[in-house]
Amino acid sequence: LQMRIDAAAEYLNSNKNVIAIACGGIVHDDQTKSGAQAISEGLTAKGVEIERIILEDKSTTTQENFRNAMEIIDKLSDEKLKVAMLSSEFHLLRASLLAKKCGLEVTTLPAPSPKKSRLKNYARELVCFAEFLK
Repeated sequence: LQMRIDAAAEYLNSNKNVIAIACGGIVHDDQTKSGAQAISEGLTAKGVEIERIILEDKSTTTQENFRNAMEIIDKLSDEKLKVAMLSSEFHLLRASLLAKKCGLEVTTLPAPSPKKSRLKNYARELVCFAEFLK
């Protein structure tokens, strides 16, 4: 998560006209705050203005992230907005396909993931991708 926050903060601090929708609810019993709240706190700690961050803290899956973000995007403007999705590099292919399935056209922005967990993450993503294709 921290690597995604770092990449998002770098992008947002370089693109002051961009807002962020921080997605993620509570997905584990031991969580004390939502993923969206953790992202928001991390972004503001890195200089991103709180007014540029919208919390979507109900979703527990990638597909829910997109559905819920779409509702927020639809409320922001009647015009078609440009949407960029930032995620870990191993997750971008499946996530971009899920976004399209939800009717959202996105540009992808990769964030690195820890080297020690890349093999596990790619393997897990492969299993999820196989489920997605069913």
